[in-house]
Amino acid sequence: MNDVISRQGTIDRINEYIEEYSEIDSDGNHSEKWCAMQEAKMTIENMPPAQSDIIRCNACKHWTQTTGNMPGFGLGDCDYLNAKLVNCNGYCYWAERREE
Repeated sequence: MNDVISRQGTIDRINEYIEEYSEIDSDGNHSEKWCAMQEAKMTIENMPPAQSDIIRCNACKHWTQTTGNMPGFGLGDCDYLNAKLVNCNGYCYWAERREE
């Protein structure tokens, strides 16, 4: 199953388990559960993002605003797809962030 979840929310939940299992034994070692939770936390922290950055049309170099009185809001034209009346909040696979 492919889900998009909150990385920070998952790390926060693991931190709760880490605190729960933080006791140190008589030899000065943490429990196996504590070590496993630390390993899980590091694994999640180092995973690549599940989805790339979404670039909305109003931030794309291919979108030109044609209606609306606020910059970046309203409708516009997409010169990449040769489309008219594209919503500013739309997005697509071919988006490229506008450099300003």
